[in-house]
Amino acid sequence: MHTQLLGMARYEVIMAWRRRVLPVLLVLLVFAVAGIGLLVRDVNTTSTLDAANQPPPDQLPAWAVGVDLTVAAATFNLHTTIIALMTVVSVAGALLLAETIPLDRQLRVRELIDALPLARVIYLGGKLAGVISGVLLLSLITLVVSAVLLRFLIGAYDVAVFLLLWLVALLPTFMMATALGVLIGGVAGTRRMAVMLALLALPLIMGLTAQGIIGLSAVIEVVHPIYALVLLRDPAYVSVEATVRVVASTLISFGLIVALAFSALWAWNRVRA
Repeated sequence: MHTQLLGMARYEVIMAWRRRVLPVLLVLLVFAVAGIGLLVRDVNTTSTLDAANQPPPDQLPAWAVGVDLTVAAATFNLHTTIIALMTVVSVAGALLLAETIPLDRQLRVRELIDALPLARVIYLGGKLAGVISGVLLLSLITLVVSAVLLRFLIGAYDVAVFLLLWLVALLPTFMMATALGVLIGGVAGTRRMAVMLALLALPLIMGLTAQGIIGLSAVIEVVHPIYALVLLRDPAYVSVEATVRVVASTLISFGLIVALAFSALWAWNRVRA
């Protein structure tokens, strides 16, 4: 079973690359990072978090003592850039990969696969695992490129915040949106219909993306209380335990929704068989 699942996942990654879906997504991500970063830099030309305007240390609240305000201001811009990027990757991933399952029918690969001793749950699981593996690969490549790009675009930022936002907020949201696009498109008989269904499902996907932006981006509070300001919260009342609970509950809800969509698609295929 595991060999079949891994084989399906490997096949899907290779096919997505040959169809140029993954390269297109990669180029789109890099250009989106550059474009959003430039826009955020131009809009936020001034910042109230300016070291020149910093009051004497004895007038600072406890959570602000020792903070480099220039780095904090750049990190605020980083946060804005990544939450905007979360919206872009959710839409792009859901629409570009919605055709994953119907494509097998149009290319008549599904008939060949059905002739093999391959359970439907393994087939669907392999397709989903392949798509998620491709998304993970793209995200890790883009992480490295984005770290360098954003350093030049917005200045020195908090690297810990960047890594947490990328790995805990952007990546799970990207995976969730792409998985839902694949699973929703999986009920269609053609690639065009799959994309149409993904378009109809965009309000749901964007609603979940908004949940990810609100719930998962709060992880930056773990690094330093000052980053609660970008979330419109009072740094004096930051609770690491509460933040971890919010992030964990958001991730669990994403997993449950994808599992529910997977179960629904599996049941749909059982009924149609």
